[in-house]
Amino acid sequence: MMRKNKFFLMKIKTLALFCTLTLLIACGGSENTTPSAQRSNGTESGSSVKPEDSKKVPDVDACSLVTRSEADAIMGKLREAPKPATTLRDEKACSYLNEEGANVTVRVYGSNQFGLQKGIDSEEKMTSLPGLGDEAYYTKKGSDTDLWVRKGGATLNVNGSIGLEKSKGMAQKALSRL
Repeated sequence: MMRKNKFFLMKIKTLALFCTLTLLIACGGSENTTPSAQRSNGTESGSSVKPEDSKKVPDVDACSLVTRSEADAIMGKLREAPKPATTLRDEKACSYLNEEGANVTVRVYGSNQFGLQKGIDSEEKMTSLPGLGDEAYYTKKGSDTDLWVRKGGATLNVNGSIGLEKSKGMAQKALSRL
């Protein structure tokens, strides 16, 4: 009986050691283990954006980038006032809904998000949009247009069911205030 208890305790200690080491490796990894694509922060070489600044989300109120009256003119009369959107990350976001039920969300990220998103969207049909910010493209995802713009230290995303031309209008207004 005593032998079984010692064996059982040894198994528990081994399992505890294994779990501890796994957590230390997973949580305490060196920055040098980050793949080079992630270390580049999505910026092009020679970019004036500093790596530490490229992750920083500009400190803006996303709902102030496109006013209600501007949104009314671009996408049709709004059903309600623009409202801050729930976000999963640190981005700033604002949602707009017009009387016909078409919607759009304007999101602002740090500049590194543009390169990361472009990598994700590379499997989709991406269409370049010259003349909008420093670099821009859009994809169609079902009935939604997903427009991405990089301008200086910020990335702007305009996503919704209002179509490309209206999405570009929303982006131009927002970019004028970034």
